[in-house]
Amino acid sequence: MLLMQILQLLVETAAGFLTFLLLARVAMQWARISFRNPFGQFIIQLTDWIVLPARRVLPALGRLDLPTLLAAWLIQLAEFLLLLLVRGALPESGLGMAIAAAALFALFKLAHLAIWLLIVAVIVAAVMSWVSPFHPAARLLTAFMQPLLAPIQRVLPRPGNIDLSPLVLIVLLQIVQLVLGSLEMSLQRALL
Repeated sequence: MLLMQILQLLVETAAGFLTFLLLARVAMQWARISFRNPFGQFIIQLTDWIVLPARRVLPALGRLDLPTLLAAWLIQLAEFLLLLLVRGALPESGLGMAIAAAALFALFKLAHLAIWLLIVAVIVAAVMSWVSPFHPAARLLTAFMQPLLAPIQRVLPRPGNIDLSPLVLIVLLQIVQLVLGSLEMSLQRALL
């Protein structure tokens, strides 16, 4: 039992970390943020092994890096299937249904991780704007978050010249997380 929990922790941690890096790569490319910085190089070096083969199969769609999204989804799919094997929890409906359910839930996990990436980016950008607004990383995060914050900033007043748009964006992202979680639970009860 303990060995299974340790194995599950290792699989979830490795898959989550790699998926988070892949989603960061997608976000940086979408926001046209240069990879010529230590963080960008870190992401490239740890994800090229799966992104480059995916690019041979699937082209990008404008600014959206579909091959990297595909790679992130495949990592999540592999995580779900591996955890099913570790737990020995094959549904009564069979292997085909297990693979289909894992594919669907991998999409949900990908969406959850993408939202967490945005929440972390908002928090770090806000803190850096207070602590070190001229740091190169602060400029990168501001460039990344500005398209999401701008619509909120247009309608939200600035009491005392304080920008509350990051807080509003975090609340909105958490609402999306709740809706996704509820939908996921409903599908889980229906499928499994």
